[in-house]
Order: sequence, then C-alpha cells, then structure tokens
Amino acid sequence: MGYIWTSKLLVATVAAFALLNSMNAHPAGSTPGKTEIQATRAVTYNFTTYFSAFEQVDKGKEDNKVEIHVCKDDKVVDTPKYDKGFVDKLKQLGSGQTKNGKWYNVVKPASKEYPNGCYAAVDFALGDSGKPLTVYTSAAIKGVKLGTHVEIRELKGLPVNSEQKHNGCVQVTGNYANEGTINLWVYSAAQQKEYFSEIPSTVTMTSDSGCKLEAYTYSEERSKTADKR
Repeated sequence: MGYIWTSKLLVATVAAFALLNSMNAHPAGSTPGKTEIQATRAVTYNFTTYFSAFEQVDKGKEDNKVEIHVCKDDKVVDTPKYDKGFVDKLKQLGSGQTKNGKWYNVVKPASKEYPNGCYAAVDFALGDSGKPLTVYTSAAIKGVKLGTHVEIRELKGLPVNSEQKHNGCVQVTGNYANEGTINLWVYSAAQQKEYFSEIPSTVTMTSDSGCKLEAYTYSEERSKTADKR
C-alpha cells in the first residue's frame, strides 16, 4: 500500500510540474505558438506600384521648357531646363531620366524657393537609404525597417519578363508610402502596364520570412520608347 501511495504522489507531483511549466511557457492571455506566428506573421496590405519619369515619354504635347534646380551639399549647382511634361512627372514621382540618359533624384520637393523641386544628379533612382533601387524588388512600406525582406504572396509566380517569374520577395527601401500600403517600384509605366496591372489591390505580406531577393531583367529601351502615358 505504501508503494501505491508513493506512486500516486509521484504521478501527482509530475503532473503539477508539467502544469506549471505549461503556464510559464504560455502565460495567461497568450496562445501556444504565438512567438512563431509573430516571427512570420501574414498581414493584409493595400498594393500599389510606382515608377520613374522618362523625358522621351513624358515630354508633353508642346515644346515648353521649364527650369529645375540641381542641388549638391545644400547648394544649387545648376538650373537646367527640360520639357514641362517631364518635369511635372519628375515632381510627382521623385526620380527620372532625361533624353541624354542623365538621372535625377529628388532632394527637396517643390516649394516657393524651388517651384519644380531640387534634385541630385545621380547614376540611378535612389531609395531612402541613398542606395539604388532594384527593379521589381524595391518597395516603400511605412513603419517597416529599411532593408527588411518581406514576401508578397500575390507576386509569387508572376511573369516579369519573357523568361523569369517573381519569387514574391521584396526589400523595404523607403518608408514614404501611405499607412497600410506596399508601394513597389517597377521602373517605368510600361513595365507596370505589361506585368503588374492584374495584381489585386489588396495583398498578403509575410514579414521576417527569410526570403531571398532575385535579380530580374527588364527593357530600358522599351521604357523610353513606350507610347505617351
């Protein structure tokens, strides 16, 4: 009888420890597995795209030149003139390429001092970190740390040229999007129309997914010779 009683006590003690460990692992109000869910949580976002301006496409109906300011180290170093249609798009989109291949990236938005904005002469369109944007994988998302890789379910398998399909992985290169919105950079309006026009306006984003970026090819010439948008 003593043996049976001792066995019962041992079983009860083990059960008590198991319950205590369970409570410590999952405090009141928490859900088992919550940490793992947070690490790879799926969140619904609005989806939009943006692109750069191209003078060969956005030149306007008339030969109407307007001035922009080019800034370096907070000083105006040049005041070139370009087609008004291109400058209007440059103000709206923040980056653009001239007919002769020169790129500009916004430094200061349009203001009383700089009616058409002030721009830096650069080699390519830049993100908030000052690094070049990458086609189809650079995205602006408010409140997400720059450099973070996120996965967009609806991009997986999307053709982005004649040979490649998107793997769904993008990198946060800007925070200037509206709250709850993913704004993906697609280089030009031509690319947006051909490959991204069917993406739904609401997508599912998974953060901290460990996804890897792919390098996608795109047509520069097609962007420069596309019909006026």
